[in-house]
Amino acid sequence: MCGDRGRRGGLVGHRPGGASGPGGSSAQSGGEIYLGGGTATQQAVGIEDTVEDMRAFLVAALGPNADEAKIDAYCTGAVEHHDWLVDHGAVFNHKLWDTPTWMPGNDSGLMWMGERAQPYASVATPAARGHRPPAPNFAGNVLMDALVATAEKAGVTLVCDIKARSLIVEDGRVVGVHATEFGAPREYRATGGVVLATGGFVDNERMVEQWAPQQLGKDAVSDGRDDGSGIEMGMEAGAAVRRMHQTETAMLIIPRLVVGACSSTATGSASSTRRSTRACTATPPSITARVRCG
Repeated sequence: MCGDRGRRGGLVGHRPGGASGPGGSSAQSGGEIYLGGGTATQQAVGIEDTVEDMRAFLVAALGPNADEAKIDAYCTGAVEHHDWLVDHGAVFNHKLWDTPTWMPGNDSGLMWMGERAQPYASVATPAARGHRPPAPNFAGNVLMDALVATAEKAGVTLVCDIKARSLIVEDGRVVGVHATEFGAPREYRATGGVVLATGGFVDNERMVEQWAPQQLGKDAVSDGRDDGSGIEMGMEAGAAVRRMHQTETAMLIIPRLVVGACSSTATGSASSTRRSTRACTATPPSITARVRCG
């Protein structure tokens, strides 16, 4: 957070999807933050967790080419990360959503995010690690509003509804950004550096064709503005990219909506058991493969 250590900074941002204000894509998300290793929120609801189990789960869940050094650093610092967020305005209610779901329909501050599923449950002791803001469903705006308020108190200048166009490079250093504000050119200079905190490229068909052609034609998981512009700005300044072909393909379903109600009875003697399904109704929603790139 700019301003934490006596520094003052600026935040140039554009909230996608037509909404004005800070927060970007995060403000339109579910707001879950994956933290573990024994956070205060986990402890408050009786969830036992260790850094080792969190690390083992993530290494398994992220599949081939997982960056184990980054995973280790993230897991080792997760409790500190949690406490930093709380100190800077984030709220995680001490309530656990204990059933499988996409996003909780209440203000629970902790949820499961696949830790009890196989094969991961055999790799690491399951622990709920999805920390959520105190609001149902899409709660990202609650989290971002709290963090933005803290940034403003720290002296950070927020400039919104800006489209960054390119990086300003002088003598081999990035010193700012060229941008537009409703079409009018703007220039922002930096003193301590520029952070590109943009999304992926799933909404840029040219980039998808170039880097992940296997995903062409699928629906996208995005806010409609994941155009890869931040990635390409960095590349134009000489930054390297890697593993751009590795993307996420998901089927967005809520388990209890797929299977409405099932009950079984078991009858028989010690030598034979017969099982019959008395009632089983299933009304699956339309299931579409969706893709996230970057």
